[in-house]
Amino acid sequence: STPLSVDDFNFGSTIKVYPNPFENSFNIQGIEGTLDITVYNCFGQLVYRDKIFNGIIKIDLIPGIYFLNIKQVDSNKSFTTKLIKN
Repeated sequence: STPLSVDDFNFGSTIKVYPNPFENSFNIQGIEGTLDITVYNCFGQLVYRDKIFNGIIKIDLIPGIYFLNIKQVDSNKSFTTKLIKN
């Protein structure tokens, strides 16, 4: 196992997800490269998965609270945040 560095803890500090709450799409800003995007509902069920190269995600979900996980494929670092669908 590898010890965590300060860079690992600061990984999510530059990532912005907006608008939140969202209607039909949201943007991810502050992270480069290929991203593995997963969205889970409040029961922990996977409801969306995709690999993206730009920061715009169009997604059709029912209104509610979700958890968005953004994983940078090249570095294997990830960031999770709450996402609200109007």
